[in-house]
Amino acid sequence: MSGSLNDEVLLRLAEAPSAYDPIGDGERLIVTNRYVLFLGRGDDPGFNTVQHLRLSPPAVDKAVDEVRALASKHGRRALTWEVASSARPPDLAGRLRAFGMVPAEPPLAVVMALLEPPPRAPAGVAVSRVETVGDFRTFVSITHEVFGKMDRLADELARIDREGARDLADTRFVRYLAWIDGDAVAAAAASFTNVGAVLHSGGTKAAARGRGAYRALVAARWDDAVRRGTPRVVTRAGPMSCPILGRTGFQKIAEIELLVDRFG
Repeated sequence: MSGSLNDEVLLRLAEAPSAYDPIGDGERLIVTNRYVLFLGRGDDPGFNTVQHLRLSPPAVDKAVDEVRALASKHGRRALTWEVASSARPPDLAGRLRAFGMVPAEPPLAVVMALLEPPPRAPAGVAVSRVETVGDFRTFVSITHEVFGKMDRLADELARIDREGARDLADTRFVRYLAWIDGDAVAAAAASFTNVGAVLHSGGTKAAARGRGAYRALVAARWDDAVRRGTPRVVTRAGPMSCPILGRTGFQKIAEIELLVDRFG
């Protein structure tokens, strides 16, 4: 085991993964001792987040104005404020709702951590890293299908054709495919940092669920974290993935209330 579930470093990795992720073209990262602001590509609030909130009660109003001004400066008009159970002040979510912020969909995320080896991949499931543009196209086709974003798939495939090779060259962010009977049926990713790995975007095609592909992807990413000398893994879990992650050894370390902020 490396660390414990109340380890502050682990908690920061779980609450503010954007502070550790590689920053791509068109993205911005602003890190302070009060918040972490990540501005992704585009104006969707799901891609623009405020994390790891540590504010004094009198400073909340100023922080909201400051963050909105920074987002506006970079052409963003919508954010998601991620209010973790460890955020300060304790009534921060209520204070933010007073600014007109509303619950996201889904409104809550569970942060989970894995500090011990998970169950091994079942027989008949193979996992590979995404290393070619062709596999990258397969990866995003699966993730867009699983997460109901097919309306964005064509644009993302076109972007991958232009920029995919450069994305794949960044070894801090690794994508994976799980295969059954020669078909790619599941996809997942991980960011590798100097303190641990953050798991992203795990999902399995509906027809292949229940056959161990998701579990195999967890095991593959754990193995890569161990090889890099950082045997700790964190992730965000929704209602569907939370029970599966629990069965693979993940434990809950925090809850995050997600509030959408549209302004400007």
